[in-house]
Amino acid sequence: MNFVCFRYKLNILNYLVGSVNMEQFRVGDVVVCPRMRYYSWNPHKLTTIEEICGDKVKLRFQDAFISIGEIEPVLMDSDAAKAVYADMVVAAPTLRDGEPSPTINKDMSYFMESLKRSGTADGRMVADVLNEMNFQYVHEVQHFLSQNDDMTGITLRYL
Repeated sequence: MNFVCFRYKLNILNYLVGSVNMEQFRVGDVVVCPRMRYYSWNPHKLTTIEEICGDKVKLRFQDAFISIGEIEPVLMDSDAAKAVYADMVVAAPTLRDGEPSPTINKDMSYFMESLKRSGTADGRMVADVLNEMNFQYVHEVQHFLSQNDDMTGITLRYL
């Protein structure tokens, strides 16, 4: 077993040991706020947590804090999860003087679909790794991605 594979498996083990209970929400997590105003561009009422203060949270585009009990996690197999995409760091190419910069289009498809095309250092697809973990909620995936060196350049956002 090479070092990268060992480190990766150690990260998974540490994650599993640390997540016996459902993880608490963190700043940046994508959540659903049922009481949020309906907009056609956001029919699932998705938002992100901007600040946490005790049992209160401040959500993106909201002025006031609300009770943490008023937000819900996004289920992995829900319609709301289909509006979440993986925003990945794309390495810039090396260009010679006078060469045009290439156009890089952001893949805004469902994050699990786009992660089928993104690999880890040991050659596995990120989506395969996430499927093995059996995550129930999108915010659990966000936490896992942020804790793994191979995947820290991937951020989940909503449309």
